[in-house]
Amino acid sequence: MNTSFSPGAFTALFLAAFFASLALRLWLGMRHARFVQAHAGAVPAFFAQRISLESHRKAAAYTVAKTRLGLLATLAEAALLLGLTLGGGLAQLHDFWNARLAGLAYGVALIFSVMAVSALVDLPFSLVRQFVIEARFGFNRMSLGLFFADLAKQTALGLAIGTPVLLAILWLMADLGSLWWLYAWIFWCLFSLVLQLIFPTWIAPLFNRFSPLQGAR
Repeated sequence: MNTSFSPGAFTALFLAAFFASLALRLWLGMRHARFVQAHAGAVPAFFAQRISLESHRKAAAYTVAKTRLGLLATLAEAALLLGLTLGGGLAQLHDFWNARLAGLAYGVALIFSVMAVSALVDLPFSLVRQFVIEARFGFNRMSLGLFFADLAKQTALGLAIGTPVLLAILWLMADLGSLWWLYAWIFWCLFSLVLQLIFPTWIAPLFNRFSPLQGAR
């Protein structure tokens, strides 16, 4: 019996899983927004003595606005995934870099290209989230210049940290045989531990200001 799947069968299976996942995410998001909206008119009894009705309504409106934007972002992410896979986007990126680079450099360039495209798709939603929704509800304390300055620092930091990590993972995949995944997992665990140690001291202060708690010893 021939149990192999044709490319068409794999495509159909991928699309079925893709649209089922997308429909579930959209349904859950819309259900969450409707639930919050339906209960915006009354403060829950547990919080009634500490939260005013006005604050409760503001929190509900803020949640609904962020959820709706998240639904639009989900649709954009879905369109990007289809564009990269069935739309041939990955193949075009492969052709572009394969003609210019080889080996590990090709792999790093391809992965960073996909990440860059994803970041560009997400950028309008980040701007709306920060300068429309957060500003509308009085939570925005960031200027447009600071937003792009932070974005530049995040990009530079991602390249500085991500490039050697990607090179290491791709080398493990290429040179360590069938157990590459085990060595890659060990490497990733060690890297995550080191990152947890250096993040509060070296990385977080690049984006935030910290001061001791009042009264803390």
